[in-house]
Amino acid sequence: MAALRIIILVMYGGLGLLLVAISLPLIRRKVAPNSLYGFRVRRTLEDPKVWYDVNEFGGRCLLRLGVVKTTPRSRAARRPDRAGGGEFMRFCWRASP
Repeated sequence: MAALRIIILVMYGGLGLLLVAISLPLIRRKVAPNSLYGFRVRRTLEDPKVWYDVNEFGGRCLLRLGVVKTTPRSRAARRPDRAGGGEFMRFCWRASP
């Protein structure tokens, strides 16, 4: 069981760092409208202002989630049998203006 906890901690830590790395260009508005990276729907692709606003917000959500996933206090680190979803939506809700 201890080996499983270590694997989960490493996995969540790596995922958290990846989310932080992905979120920073979005927050800094460095990602131009494209079909590969960012929040891609018709409205965001049509209007650059909407693209940058939506992706900045999404980047902030990803940053928060990445920080939480990197810390060993995440739910999966405490209870691997209860690792569940819903964290992303909770952090987006808290990040909304």
